[in-house]
Amino acid sequence: MQIVFLLIGITCLIVLSQFLGYPGAIQGGSVVFYIVMLNTPHDEYISYAINRMIDTGVGVFISILINVLLSRQNLSRYFTFIKE
Repeated sequence: MQIVFLLIGITCLIVLSQFLGYPGAIQGGSVVFYIVMLNTPHDEYISYAINRMIDTGVGVFISILINVLLSRQNLSRYFTFIKE
């Protein structure tokens, strides 16, 4: 039964990546999909996936925040202020 879910999941991943215009995401997405499907206990698929999405969302938010706060303009103003 697991082989059927793997085939359906990979097919959905390929179709979705093509539909969204990101064919380069197929390789990385399929590797992550197989790792999650083959290494996660059967009763924890959903919670594991949700936890990974939350982790990724927090990481993206923090990286955007750092890029906004430490932009080149802000840093150059800060270093100019320190030199004076």
